Amino acid sequence: MLIGTTSGSEFAWGPNAQLALDTIAMRPTRGIPTGSVNVMDIPLIEELAGRAPGDPAREPEEVYVAYKRNIGVFLLDQYIPTNALSMTRTGYDSSQQRGATTGIERVVPDGMDYQRICGMADRRGGPLLIWAGVSVTRALPFGTREKVRDELRRLVEAGPPIGLILGASISAKLATNLQSFWTLIDGLRYYREHGCA
Repeated sequence: MLIGTTSGSEFAWGPNAQLALDTIAMRPTRGIPTGSVNVMDIPLIEELAGRAPGDPAREPEEVYVAYKRNIGVFLLDQYIPTNALSMTRTGYDSSQQRGATTGIERVVPDGMDYQRICGMADRRGGPLLIWAGVSVTRALPFGTREKVRDELRRLVEAGPPIGLILGASISAKLATNLQSFWTLIDGLRYYREHGCA
């Protein structure tokens, strides 16, 4: 679901959704859209949404959408507020069946050659749309603020001149370093507003 606003029967794309549409259409843009940053940490979701402790249990959908809007994403790609927000403040307990939205036992970091992929072309010879994410297995839980800034900068500088969307690689978990996470949110905002400049 792309985020926009409704007034009566009129629908208007939000600025982040319009930026994303222009990027997906491979039109030059001033900024780089923020695709998705999924958080699996209740206190952090409350803070990002600007809501009080306990609000996710009372108003899961409202809190979930508020947090997504406040961090500037254009897409609700994992709309699971009643599932994700049903976990406890310390994550899922040991009796919870593991699945796509309930946590995994171990994470295997990827080994993609980002720069090579960004230089590839589609079957008609045009540029690829690249959805790049800061690592939630290395940079966010273990990296410094500078490491997160460096990773964002690398994604932008090695990325394509048009057709780049930024976010997090997958869902940010309970072990995420909060200073690194806020650096990510600030960096995504910077690139949304200023692009590659």
